[in-house]
Amino acid sequence: MGRLAGKVAFVTGSGSGIGEAVALRFAEEGAAVICLDINESSALRVAETISGNSGKAIAVGCDVGDIQSMTKIRETVLSGFGGVDIVVNNAGVGVAGSIGTLNREDWQRGIDVNLSGAYNVTKVFWQHFVDRRRGVVINTSSVMGITGDAKSIGYCTAKAGLIAFTKCLAIDGAPHGIRANCVCPGFVDTPAMQQELKSMGNGSQALRMIEKQLPVGRMARSQEIANGFLFLASDDASYVTGATLIMDGGSTIGYRGSIMLSDLEGE
Repeated sequence: MGRLAGKVAFVTGSGSGIGEAVALRFAEEGAAVICLDINESSALRVAETISGNSGKAIAVGCDVGDIQSMTKIRETVLSGFGGVDIVVNNAGVGVAGSIGTLNREDWQRGIDVNLSGAYNVTKVFWQHFVDRRRGVVINTSSVMGITGDAKSIGYCTAKAGLIAFTKCLAIDGAPHGIRANCVCPGFVDTPAMQQELKSMGNGSQALRMIEKQLPVGRMARSQEIANGFLFLASDDASYVTGATLIMDGGSTIGYRGSIMLSDLEGE
């Protein structure tokens, strides 16, 4: 029996990267998974992988920034699965720019997806959790929500907001048996990270700099980060709520010299 046997998990941004790894890991541990991504074909690929491994999953295409669409999806999910036990708010977008360069539209899009998206998803399932007197919410923040970074004011602000959002959920949810925690990854080898490195024009050099500076000497694999989500979702974490799990290979310690993406980009 897996650690999530009999559970139903709703994972946003599950079409690639950390979200995909979380969906696959949860399925390995016995959960039925609703794979949601704005790119429905990517979500479908992940759901088909789970089904091909004798798991249970469906794919849903949706923008988490649209609460009306999320409300409709909630009804479909609850009627099809009978309930949801775990919500993982992982959907996110990169937003680059300083206060001087970031335009209002990009700022708003970053807040809508990275922060309000988590609100929208949690909001539509919250009463369901309260009625059942149980539920788990896990939010994907970032070490950049703790440290901040140059030329990333929109992204860092939204990710910092997720940490406070998580703490408030934990306080509000505790009397109803609801736990809420967040994960703060550092450098993770995902398709989005690879694209970011390529966009710098010196991707190989940037990667070597990252590996040199990180205390563990390498970026994380998505599967490693997924193990943190698994712990927080499972009954092993039954007394853990309101926590911020930093999974960064020691980058926020700065043992070998702190480094952020802005350090690699130049002016």
